[in-house]
Amino acid sequence: MKKVPLARRALWLLPVLLLPALWFNAGKIRQMLAGETATPLTLPCADLRAGCHFRINDADYRASIDGELRPGSLFLLQLEGKANQVVASWQMTGMEMGPNRYQLQQTVPGHWQTRSALPVCEQQRQDWELLLTVDGITVRLQTRAASR
Repeated sequence: MKKVPLARRALWLLPVLLLPALWFNAGKIRQMLAGETATPLTLPCADLRAGCHFRINDADYRASIDGELRPGSLFLLQLEGKANQVVASWQMTGMEMGPNRYQLQQTVPGHWQTRSALPVCEQQRQDWELLLTVDGITVRLQTRAASR
């Protein structure tokens, strides 16, 4: 029987060890590839309809919605501030909400918007986090949806 060199046997272990590591870190890998920061700036936003202000790299921004922040309802998500690219998604602490990525479009310089909706939450929770990624920097705005 022919003896297989140790280096060749080790090559078989590489996919066995690498695939589970990639599987368990898929979310972090997606963030890294999208250019998002690993630990976003987290700010409270009591009333997203009234608007919430934040700063990134000495630039001022204001996020707001036009409509009711309610599951099952469409609303207009808006951002005011200088940017090249703006992406939004809705999350909840401790829950996977599935894919819900919104690319905001610039209507006039400094004004971004998209139609958005909250993902379905079967637990009827109202605590939502709006993740806004502005030119690769992510801000997490903690807000609440209106009761049904």
